[in-house]
Amino acid sequence: MLAEPTVDRSALLKTIKTSYGVSGELTFIPLGWGSVCYRLGDEYFVKLWVDAESAAGALLRFPLVDQLHGAGFRVPYALPTSTGELSVSIPDGIVALFPLLPGRSPDSWTVPLLHQLGQVLARLHTVVPTVALPREEFALPHEAQRERLIRLQTAVRRLSQRQVLCHTDLHNGNLLVDDAGQLSLLDWESARLAHPECDLALLLQTAQPVDTYALTHVLETYPADVPLHLDLFAFYLLRRYVADYSARAWRLEQPGLTTADEAEAREGMVTWGSAQWDALERTLDLVRDALRMRG
Repeated sequence: MLAEPTVDRSALLKTIKTSYGVSGELTFIPLGWGSVCYRLGDEYFVKLWVDAESAAGALLRFPLVDQLHGAGFRVPYALPTSTGELSVSIPDGIVALFPLLPGRSPDSWTVPLLHQLGQVLARLHTVVPTVALPREEFALPHEAQRERLIRLQTAVRRLSQRQVLCHTDLHNGNLLVDDAGQLSLLDWESARLAHPECDLALLLQTAQPVDTYALTHVLETYPADVPLHLDLFAFYLLRRYVADYSARAWRLEQPGLTTADEAEAREGMVTWGSAQWDALERTLDLVRDALRMRG
């Protein structure tokens, strides 16, 4: 969350000490909307979900992230409590503790970083999860742009049903680069089985006018024998635009927003929503060119 809700910090620290055997200074970090984030000393990262519903996606995927960590991926895996649990319930919600990964969000997407991301995605898309994950069903959770999404939905459901492990929320804030240039992927709360295009389409998620700089360089290290389809790019892009628009519309309905909060949400509805779907054809032309260059 961007603002810290009312949390009994003393009780939270006591629970962490009792359950994990660690302590330290608790520092609030304004991140996202779904959970409350803290830094604990210099070694740990704490997430607090204020209700079971908001925690459900993360709790479901904790074993997956642990599997990825065991396979050598640089990911924020949940640490077990003294009794082996991966989370703890407190009056203020559900708490999980993670090692604090070194690094920072990249200031720019350099070619070496994008090549590394292509290699990471190539590995990720071959992982067979040991836990049951949701499978992409091309559902349409929003009404906007409905007719085109329905046409795309019909088209993509006729394509190959082979689905792979996808992160599904790759953006700058979910990438961490350490001083050695090594990449970590954060926030696995929406990981699912989907088509590779689900992850690759997000490389085009920038303010208009977009370009294929990130996608092109990722594809330079992504396996050329993995078939990629333009209709799937179109579906995932348009659905993301509608979701981003709707998330900000929902944000405007929340009480207690400042004038700056409202302005940011309204601007985001245009920047990440309507301006994006208005330019979808141009974006797809860029994708088509990138796929053609891939061979």
